Formats: sequence, C-alpha cells, structure tokens
Amino acid sequence: MSGSTSQVLLRTRLTDAQIGQLTELVQVSSGSNDWQSFSLLGQPFTMALCDPDEDEERFDLPGWSPVQAISVCCHCRGRAGDLLLAFISARVAETFSGLIVFGESLDRFTSDPTVLSLDGRYRSAEIGDVLTPAFLAYWAASSEFRMCN
Repeated sequence: MSGSTSQVLLRTRLTDAQIGQLTELVQVSSGSNDWQSFSLLGQPFTMALCDPDEDEERFDLPGWSPVQAISVCCHCRGRAGDLLLAFISARVAETFSGLIVFGESLDRFTSDPTVLSLDGRYRSAEIGDVLTPAFLAYWAASSEFRMCN
C-alpha cells in the first residue's frame, strides 16, 4: 500500500558526495544505511532520484529551474506518516536547497489566512503549490495539516 508522496525539486544534480550526505541524513534519522528504502519511527519510506516531469520542468520561479528531483514516499496513510513525510521532505529540501512539490493547492485543505498568506508558497496551475522547507514546517504544525498525495 502506498501512502503520501512528495517531490523535492533540485536546481542541480546531486554529486556522489551529496548522495553521501543523503545517506547520512537517513542514517541519523532512521539508523538505516540505505537512503532509498528505510523506516522512520516504524513508517516505511522509499526515496528515488529522478528527472522532473514535464510540468515540473516548466515550474517558473525567476532564477530557479529544476534539473533533478528526489521522490519521497511514505508507504502508510495517516497523520503520523504525513508528518514524517513532511519532516524528511523538508530536511532533504533544506539540505540541498530544494523546493517541495505539494501537488495541489493548499486552498483545498485550509482557509487559515495565516497559512495561506505566509511567504514560501509558490502557486503553479500545472503541479500545485510548491513550498519552501520553512513553509512546509509551518503547515505541518497546523491542526489542518495533511500531505495531499
């Protein structure tokens, strides 16, 4: 069973050294040496390097164009899995100066003006909202929080 997913968009391709950093990040968080398949607090996750899809490639933010993505999937549904997915996605995005594809508009999940007016949310008709790590962390603290996919 697959749960929620996110895409972390990157402006550069990860080097071997950065993949080592990704392995370290997963190891510190989960104890696993395998960044592609691990468990975090009992929730199974997978990550994969991939190219941005056509819609993600068209994401237009001045001075920012994605050339690689890290797909992150929590294989369980529910609030705990969503919170852990937000945590790992934000850490990966923060570590590699990436942005997180939320996948839909946050307007579908909340009407809270403090969430919707916060800086760090970029709207895209093709791929949904794209969030900074700080924005995703703020959204995860909301009582209405959930990941969309």
